Amino acid sequence: MRTDLTWKKRITRWVIAVALLLAGWGFSLVGEQLLGALGLPVWSEGDRGWNYVGVSAFVIFAAGISVFNSTLSEKVRYWIWAAVVVITFVLTCR
Repeated sequence: MRTDLTWKKRITRWVIAVALLLAGWGFSLVGEQLLGALGLPVWSEGDRGWNYVGVSAFVIFAAGISVFNSTLSEKVRYWIWAAVVVITFVLTCR
């Protein structure tokens, strides 16, 4: 762990990271209904193209990972981001 962060700052960042991770996960579950209720499109090209819910949920989730990584050592950060890139690649390439 990084030694320049106090425990209070580290725990605060962990709480923020968990909140962002849960928000990204939650938005992926209810985002389609939320956008539909607001009258906004879910897809960029009618029924295909960019899925705005998926992209938004991924951005929120990546922000949570980024905040969590700010509390870790540099070496561990590289491994975390490598895992995120590999998982994203595996899930999006069909």
